[in-house]
Amino acid sequence: MSFQQLLRQHLRIEQLWVMAAITSGFIHSVLTILIPVSIGKYYEIVFHTSSNKGRILKMLGISLDGNITHFFLFFFGIVVLRGVFGTIERYLTNIQGERFARLLREQLFAKQITVSLTQFREKIMGKYLLRYSSDFKSLKRYYSIGILTFVKDVLFFGTSLYFLFHLQVQLTLLLLAALVVFFLINTLLNRKIKDIDQQKRDLRSGLVAFITQRFAAMSAIKSLSRETEEIRKFNRRSERIYTVNRGYQRQAAPMNAMVPTLLYGYLGIMLVYLYVSRADALLSSGELVSYILLLLMLFPTFRRLIKVRNVWRSGQISSVTYNQLLGQTVEQHTEASVEFTPELHSLAWKNLSFYSGKQIRQEFGWQMQIGQINHLQEADTDAVLAVLTGAQPALKGHLILNGETTLAHVAIGSRIAVASYSIPLYGKDLTEALQIKERNIPKAQKLLAKLGVELTEEAFSEPIGDHGNLLSYRERKLLIIARSILSSKPILWLEEPFAGLPVETRYRLWDVLQELIPNRTIVVASLETVPNPVESVS
Repeated sequence: MSFQQLLRQHLRIEQLWVMAAITSGFIHSVLTILIPVSIGKYYEIVFHTSSNKGRILKMLGISLDGNITHFFLFFFGIVVLRGVFGTIERYLTNIQGERFARLLREQLFAKQITVSLTQFREKIMGKYLLRYSSDFKSLKRYYSIGILTFVKDVLFFGTSLYFLFHLQVQLTLLLLAALVVFFLINTLLNRKIKDIDQQKRDLRSGLVAFITQRFAAMSAIKSLSRETEEIRKFNRRSERIYTVNRGYQRQAAPMNAMVPTLLYGYLGIMLVYLYVSRADALLSSGELVSYILLLLMLFPTFRRLIKVRNVWRSGQISSVTYNQLLGQTVEQHTEASVEFTPELHSLAWKNLSFYSGKQIRQEFGWQMQIGQINHLQEADTDAVLAVLTGAQPALKGHLILNGETTLAHVAIGSRIAVASYSIPLYGKDLTEALQIKERNIPKAQKLLAKLGVELTEEAFSEPIGDHGNLLSYRERKLLIIARSILSSKPILWLEEPFAGLPVETRYRLWDVLQELIPNRTIVVASLETVPNPVESVS
């Protein structure tokens, strides 16, 4: 589903709230117009004159009968109601923007979390993170300002012009002519700034990716004493961004200053026109003040209408990126909560060819034996696992699951629980890191106790740091193994499970694996000798 389809779906589902936001905005606009219009009535009451404003109020069914007390009650009533409906309009508009941004976030995350690893790795992590910051801000503004506020402003602008025509036709026609000129000038300036805006966004995306990559490699940078070089690289990128932003501001600054300059210039031209044409013949003093006040109230709205093109442009650029991400092919996946049948699963592959680094491993075959711990003593086990789980495609060959030949890695990957130090823990505490529910904590405690890790129930809610960096190496290693065992998947694939563990812990782990043999198919992918004799296949 594309961004445009999501937008239409949201508008259809939220149509009542959207109409409430627009209606409250329109009422707020009418009340805003009534403030300068009612001032004409004030002139009529205080100076005992007749004005078009008084007639406009009568046209709206409002009659104050020349009573100054009634006028002040009416005037302050308008002010209060304008504040109330302004609050309602802003709240509904902003909430609609938040609801739409929430829909986009959830759709995008659901898409990104289910794409293949091959597709996911085509972009640096920082560029994915940027989608959740600046791009979502642009798309939210596109909806709340570019659509909802725009509709409200158009209604306000049209209503204001209607009243201005009733006050003075010639001046309002002159205003319309000036607005056409403003629009044409703004269109020309926007064409020049569009390409610079895109370049600015691309450079910012690259900088976020650079920072994310370098912070992830902080240990390597420290050990290689690369701090100075990385600072130089960052500064070069920062300088490029500054140069582009400076060019952007050279274009944007006159465009932003143009609207108020032209509008107030029009106001000056209007005053000259009134002076030359004998203002008293066109408008009374009260009418002139009311016309100017209403015109000044119209200026901010016109500025938003002119600048809304920037919001649309930014939203359209972000929507292109959003659609590209939504267009990625997702994998079929099995939920972690799915309970597989307890039957043992056999796994084999024949004539399998795949990339291992930059080299191609040719014609690799292996048969797993049920009822024992299978030892796969190969240098390419990480590449084999990548093929099984779909992280990389096989060049040729067949995978055989339970005697049936398949090329669909998802059918196999969804049945393999992998314990590898390259697949770190994630989550704020042990419960999340082990991917278990609170009711399964006693089961996890029992398993970890067998592995030599004694934990209280309270310890499962304590923070473990980013990727478990608050834990020791031994604790992280055993928790990664426990995570795979606690899953319901029938095949356990353990990458170097004994490496770096004390001898006593190795034998504890071996005993746990022996207990799992009747119900789980186990593969130990390790180049080193395991504690007990197992079948070794090279």
